[in-house]
Amino acid sequence: MTEILAGSRWAPIRFHHRERLDLPPKFAETARRVTSLQAEDDTRFDAAVEGLTSRLDVSGGAVIVMTFDDRFALLFENWVASCDRRGIDVRHRTLVFPTDRAAFERAESLGFVAYFDERSTLLQEMTESGRYGDRPWTNYMYHQNWVIQQVLQFDLEILFQDVDVIWRQDPLPVLAAQGADGADIQAMYDGPNPRFQPLYANSGFLYFANTDQVREFWAEVYGRHDMVGYYRSQQEPLNVLLAAHAHRGLEVVLLDQDQFANGHRFCGARTRPEDPWVVHHSWTANLAEKLDRYVANGHWYLSDDALGSFGPPRQSERSPARLAATPPGADEPDASDGRLAQTPLELLDRVRRHRDALANRVEAMLGSTSWRVTAPLRVAKDWVSGRRR
Repeated sequence: MTEILAGSRWAPIRFHHRERLDLPPKFAETARRVTSLQAEDDTRFDAAVEGLTSRLDVSGGAVIVMTFDDRFALLFENWVASCDRRGIDVRHRTLVFPTDRAAFERAESLGFVAYFDERSTLLQEMTESGRYGDRPWTNYMYHQNWVIQQVLQFDLEILFQDVDVIWRQDPLPVLAAQGADGADIQAMYDGPNPRFQPLYANSGFLYFANTDQVREFWAEVYGRHDMVGYYRSQQEPLNVLLAAHAHRGLEVVLLDQDQFANGHRFCGARTRPEDPWVVHHSWTANLAEKLDRYVANGHWYLSDDALGSFGPPRQSERSPARLAATPPGADEPDASDGRLAQTPLELLDRVRRHRDALANRVEAMLGSTSWRVTAPLRVAKDWVSGRRR
């Protein structure tokens, strides 16, 4: 069911003093300011907790948590539509943290419990992200870490997921069962990206057992706004800290990548999973690339007009009415080979964009400290054990 990083089989992780990360002072200053502003947000959220939890159905012991702005609310609607299509009820067990008023109103209109703090200075300062890793994206990472920190106080297990996902089967029963079996944190495998050594965990799909060890781990992640600012991502520091806590006894499980398929499985010539339960369309630079990926793989569940300024999908055998569910269990038709029919010019444009995305990843890797300060003694493929439960 899962791919597990067994503690007894891990290579040691050595942190070399000569490679110690010396952050420029500006990152520490930004971190102090963010921490101060989030402390003000804490007070207002604490006052709202009782009202929020009273509207949730937490009888299953877990809550789904998501955050997004109005521009990416389109992907949130598509996730909802994927669940509706298969009769998966998510509305009353999901707590949404929109970052603007329009996204809040859209979430509430779809029947979700949502929390939006109009008085938050950080949210007021948040601007639209153009692509992965830009400065507005970093501000979103500060907020994402805050969201998880707040919900951990609920004494519930948490599934945090990015908005660019679809569900083809409800993953919560299996995740809860593995949590009951001792898994503290379960994460999607992010693929062979050296930036995220040594565990290659994706921070966009995380299941937390609500234990003292987990809360201690996340408090340390939450306390490193300086590293988030430096990397313009929280996934690099998360992986380093996750490995450190795992060596202290935190049980980390990387989910089976055929059932919990990350974006790298839909890149290049990699084999697409045949019957995934959850698909995360990461490994894309921006919203336009994500929409291309959705359509190319038959994962778009909204009507053509939902795309607005992005134009209609270039491939769609069926265009279901927006958020209209077919009988539970019905499947979307898949593209015959997972690709779009393309003209030569379209193909060249796609190749060019993939080339540029790869160049950006290589540049980010070369500037990364996490892969230099961690020195696994085995090659990357040995970190993911083939042993299964």
